[in-house]
Amino acid sequence: MADKLAALRHIGVRYPVMQAGMPGIAGPKLAAAVSRAGGIGTLGIMDVSDWGMALALTRRLCEGQPFNANLLLPFTRPRHVDLLIAQEVPMATLFWGRDPALIRRLKQAGIFTFQQVGSVEEARMALQDDVDALIVQGREAGGHVRGTSLLKAILTPIVDMAGPVPVFAAGGMYSAEDALTARHMGAVGVSTGTRFVATHESQAHDLYKKALVGAEHTVLTNLFGMN
Repeated sequence: MADKLAALRHIGVRYPVMQAGMPGIAGPKLAAAVSRAGGIGTLGIMDVSDWGMALALTRRLCEGQPFNANLLLPFTRPRHVDLLIAQEVPMATLFWGRDPALIRRLKQAGIFTFQQVGSVEEARMALQDDVDALIVQGREAGGHVRGTSLLKAILTPIVDMAGPVPVFAAGGMYSAEDALTARHMGAVGVSTGTRFVATHESQAHDLYKKALVGAEHTVLTNLFGMN
């Protein structure tokens, strides 16, 4: 399992804990706080007019630690990618779509590329596209949920299929016990978004943070957007 993390260790990641790139919530301060702590802080995608400055600010706040950038594919424009490459961002996560040409371009630029998937078939396609790592999302996840199955139903089959490619687990990752369970199922790391929403560095509104912490039920909707 250690060998699967060698490339991330080489980049400078100490702990295989990823903070998900939540648009509007995961700004430079949150991404940098996680990266400085040794994890994988992720800048959430935003309007391309703000993207370059946000990447530069994140890099400065990271104080030499590596960070990740979220490319939510329905909202990714060529300029997002151009700026990512020009600023030599070390990691990127693709989600909600498939783009083999983009994966090749990012890897050619030396960017470690994750693909988040929600099914065994999606994972198979991502592996065919030669991603550096997979993030397997179960339906327990918050935010934009691609997964339709429980994480425990798809994680181990995907880990087996992935071979030497590292697999991170997403969906219901809230505690050390959750992370340990995912590790026992073969994941080398975890990705979580909701766990970071209520932090001081999060850009979420205070009322949203309060509602999230006090929530007792989950509501599933078909809403999907940047606002």
